[in-house]
Amino acid sequence: MSSFNLGIGLILASAGLVFAAGCTPTPATPETVDGVPVYKEEDRPQAPTVTGDSLDGQAVHFAAHEGNVLVVNFWASWCAPCRRETPHLVEVAAATRDRNVKFVGVNVQDTSDKARAFVAAYQVDYENIFDPGGRVAMKFSNLAPRTIPATVVVDADGNIASVVNGPIAKETLVAILEEVLPYNADI
Repeated sequence: MSSFNLGIGLILASAGLVFAAGCTPTPATPETVDGVPVYKEEDRPQAPTVTGDSLDGQAVHFAAHEGNVLVVNFWASWCAPCRRETPHLVEVAAATRDRNVKFVGVNVQDTSDKARAFVAAYQVDYENIFDPGGRVAMKFSNLAPRTIPATVVVDADGNIASVVNGPIAKETLVAILEEVLPYNADI
């Protein structure tokens, strides 16, 4: 078993222990919108309060994005699917910036030097939390991302609308955002 899979297994086991201690219950099974898993508005669990340090050592707070749709992407510099999806994430982030959509990356199982080089190489211009121990994923309790890459979409009310484990296609992300945005907007 690779050290990454072992690390994710430990994260998941920890997240399960946190859930067993009384955290957010598992929401109803998500509906699919054009094959995209999205929870009904009334079934969306509250997103956790997350803070962390950026790759530059600045504090990042999810609460600073309150009232916006938040796309949280878990990634690592050594992850091939992460390298393939990042240009699409950057493109969608730029296209939705004026539509109250914010992006935050969460770098896991990595070194800060490699993470900064990745962000520079892919011209990622949104905030990125450096989280080598996976603490941010654990805050998501029973909805914790189970692999990387993984993407969590939080609606404007601060509730988890969708969790996608594995790479996310640009079209899939756009479909989720069109469903979650508080108004009908073509992206």
